[in-house]
Amino acid sequence: MFPFQSVKGSAWRPLPPAVVALAIAAFVPSTASAEEIRISVREILAHKESREIDPALNEKLISRLQKTLTYTGYKLIWDHHARLTPGESRYFQLSEGHALLLEPFRDENETKLRLTIYLETKKVFGPITIVPEKSPTVLGPRKLKAGDLLLYVSTYE
Repeated sequence: MFPFQSVKGSAWRPLPPAVVALAIAAFVPSTASAEEIRISVREILAHKESREIDPALNEKLISRLQKTLTYTGYKLIWDHHARLTPGESRYFQLSEGHALLLEPFRDENETKLRLTIYLETKKVFGPITIVPEKSPTVLGPRKLKAGDLLLYVSTYE
């Protein structure tokens, strides 16, 4: 069976082999014994076409985005969740051929998270390293047909 992806408004097409390898790597069991972290990645469409804000996005998140960004409208595309331990990785398929690779690891007595964004098989951002428990992180923007893609990375209970 060959993995497939759907692009809104187009036919199903096979994923590139490098992307399939990343997806398979996400399911390899970890031998790490460190604590689990719970990561939430909110995929958000940001634009200047209207002042419409998706009610699925809470006021605190919107306030944080508006402090540093000049968009007027925000729409939640998808809310991804993962439970990971250091040594594991997770791959999320995002809008319009984008993908996010999450790789947690232990460093200096804390769990850190390496984030890399791909477009098809090409690395287009990162990797960057964050400490997810300390503060939510906004990645982007990445250009989409209807606006810009923002990723809001945080932990959850």
